[in-house]
Amino acid sequence: MRIKTSLIVGITIITIGLIIYAYRNYVNQETYLANNVSVTEQREQLTKDTDLDGLKDWEEELWATDPNKADTDGDGTPDGEEIRQGRSPVVAGPNDILDELTIESKINPEIESDLTRTDKFSRELFARYTNAKVSGDYTLDGYYDVFYKNIEDEVTNSQSKAYFESDIKIIYTENTALLKTYGNAVGEAFKGERSEQLEHELAIVESASTGHPEELLKLKEHEEAYKKIRDKLLLIEVPDGLVITHLELLNSIESIYEGVVGMQHIFDDPVKATAMTERYPQAIETLPTSLKTLAQFFREKKITFKQSDGGYMFSAGI
Repeated sequence: MRIKTSLIVGITIITIGLIIYAYRNYVNQETYLANNVSVTEQREQLTKDTDLDGLKDWEEELWATDPNKADTDGDGTPDGEEIRQGRSPVVAGPNDILDELTIESKINPEIESDLTRTDKFSRELFARYTNAKVSGDYTLDGYYDVFYKNIEDEVTNSQSKAYFESDIKIIYTENTALLKTYGNAVGEAFKGERSEQLEHELAIVESASTGHPEELLKLKEHEEAYKKIRDKLLLIEVPDGLVITHLELLNSIESIYEGVVGMQHIFDDPVKATAMTERYPQAIETLPTSLKTLAQFFREKKITFKQSDGGYMFSAGI
């Protein structure tokens, strides 16, 4: 059985919070964590011990013990004390010693290919937690350190797609007609495909986080739109003087696309979602900046676009 615990719920809350916090911070609005769950409230949830047996409620889920019963297996020793003694809290003594094989069978029962990134993350974290708990080295602050460090490692090790000069076709020209052709092609790439407002994606996430997970299905349309924009941008012949700006534009769209794909996994694989959305906040800042840079370039070159042109967005103001 996979480890489905409040640990994973915590990762989900953090994922949603990171996405919304980063975006709200970017637009200089009041920052807050998703669902209005403050850091203090999260800490209180992690320290709650309903049955006062020495195991926090979220730890009870890890061990499959009863959070309302201090001695789940009824052998006379509280659950938390049994674990500190290296004994199983769900098997009555005396033959209830937790050895490495027991721990391994508890957290490693599935085929590796069937596990999500969150399953693997939870399994590894649980193994560290168990060893620390049994050895007496466990502290709540230490658990926080391991928890956030593991998430940080997952994000750092995530291989996000990035495009370089070798991925696009560059033309060496300052010919006005060709520059205008480029502007029209970029405009056409966005025309009819770009979501009306980037904020709408965050609105969907917020709605999903307040008890409506089905709202995430709406992101599929956004995913497809960004994919089409990316694919069109990859096919455009880019004037050599606009390579840097075009790559910024292309990579911003790719990061937003990945972020939107990741948002759809907030509930079924939150670690994957955290890794995939890591570049999203920066990308939604870079995207309009890149478009404005192109608009400024066309103004300086005195290149204008008619309303019927794909590049009209650069003349109309962005």
